[in-house]
Amino acid sequence: METMTQEDREKLTDDFWKAVEDTRTVMLGTAFAKKVAARPMTAQIDDATGKHIIYFFASSEEGIGAEVLAGRHDALMTFTSKGHDLFASCDGPLSLVEDEALIDRLWSVFASLYYEDSRRDPKLLLLSFDPSEADVWRSSTTGFLKSVAYKLMGKDAGEAAPEDRGKIQL
Repeated sequence: METMTQEDREKLTDDFWKAVEDTRTVMLGTAFAKKVAARPMTAQIDDATGKHIIYFFASSEEGIGAEVLAGRHDALMTFTSKGHDLFASCDGPLSLVEDEALIDRLWSVFASLYYEDSRRDPKLLLLSFDPSEADVWRSSTTGFLKSVAYKLMGKDAGEAAPEDRGKIQL
């Protein structure tokens, strides 16, 4: 079985962050009662500290925000890039952020559409999501053709393109 090289892993990691930043819509859910209830959320990346952190605006009265306030912090995020050429899944903790300067920096006209009193809505929450690793799959024509060739040779098609999938450290 081939393994992913460090260079391939770094490229996959870069592709992951670029895809999250470009796509921005992810499915995010918290784990409770042996179930994850995921919903579409808009991810915003801030790397001002040198480490990528994913942020979400949420409401204190429903959905993810209410779940975090109720003590459910274990979350799962999945997404598909706009071109369906990258897929990812990662889990980690969601935390409440009370940094007004950061909220101001991340705030947008699009976020204001979801809050009755815009930026000053008392239900507004900012949540941070900080996964330590992600499972990532890249879909490429080359990978597909390699998989077909492996299958025709009687090999495991899943091993054809190790550079196109792997667990990456975030």
